Amino acid sequence: ITPQAAGALPAIEVTAAETQFANADAQGQLAKAVWRSGAGAGFARGGRFPGQLDLSAQLARGRAAAVARYLPLGLPDTRRYLERAVRDGRVTSATITVKGDLFDFPFVPYTLPGQAQPVVPGGEFRVDARVDDGELAYVPGNDGEPSPWPAFSRVSGELVFDRNTME
Repeated sequence: ITPQAAGALPAIEVTAAETQFANADAQGQLAKAVWRSGAGAGFARGGRFPGQLDLSAQLARGRAAAVARYLPLGLPDTRRYLERAVRDGRVTSATITVKGDLFDFPFVPYTLPGQAQPVVPGGEFRVDARVDDGELAYVPGNDGEPSPWPAFSRVSGELVFDRNTME
C-alpha cells in the first residue's frame, strides 16, 4: 500500500512470484502475479478497480470440468456455457498469461456508447493447454433438457485460447 497525495486513495499492489498452488481442481505454479489498483477512480477502464494484472502461470494438472469456476464473475454467459458444456477431461499441462487492465478482459476491441471509434485494448489473454479424455457438449441442453447434438467424448488435443478465440 503506497500513500498518495492528500485526499487520494492509496495505491494497492499485491505480488506473488514462484508460488506453488494445489487444490482438488488444479496444481501448478505462478511464475509471476502482480495486481495493482488503477490510477483512476471507481470501476472503469483505467479506474481504481478492477485494476491491472500481470500474470504468468503453468498448470501441471487440472480438471477440465472445473474451468468455469476460475473465470471472472464479469463473464456470466461464458461461465454458464462452460459449466454446461465442459463435462469431463484432464488438463495435463497449460500455460496461462493475463496482462492488462482487467476492465478490458479478454482484451478484444469494443465500442463505448456514443462513440464511433472502437477501444482497442493493449492487454493479453492466452491459454495454451493439453487436454486428455475430454468430454464437450458443444451444444449443451438448456434448463435440464438434453442436447439435440451428441457430445464429443474421449477427446485429446491441444487447446489455445487467445483473447476471445479458441483453436
